[in-house]
Amino acid sequence: MSTLHANTVETSSGGAVTLTKQSALKAYISVNQTSTQAINDSFNVASIADNGTGLTGVTYTNNMSVNSYAVTMADNGQGYSGSAGGVNSNGNYPYSGNQKLTSQHGIDARNQANTVTDKDDASTMVAGDLA
Repeated sequence: MSTLHANTVETSSGGAVTLTKQSALKAYISVNQTSTQAINDSFNVASIADNGTGLTGVTYTNNMSVNSYAVTMADNGQGYSGSAGGVNSNGNYPYSGNQKLTSQHGIDARNQANTVTDKDDASTMVAGDLA
């Protein structure tokens, strides 16, 4: 059995290595929606927009190739008895029938009573192909 040790793996021309028959996250974000919204941690996120209580717009640094990519959301907040939520357009509802765009998606954080609520950790992960 052989062991490969490397600090950097690049193509023979010095570029990034392409994953073959594998998929990796293309973006993720953790947002604190309380008071002034702030990014806790992110990857491939250019900016966020505070679209109201429990609503955050997320704009990508690099766009997705189609708007049918997958987004997984989780949210929680200290002192909340439960969480619910969803993913929608960055403007939070203006794009009828098109809940995600290639350049952005929105976070809609809610409590168990289905009321929009600011959370201290509203997170999404994005999988699919970049443009």
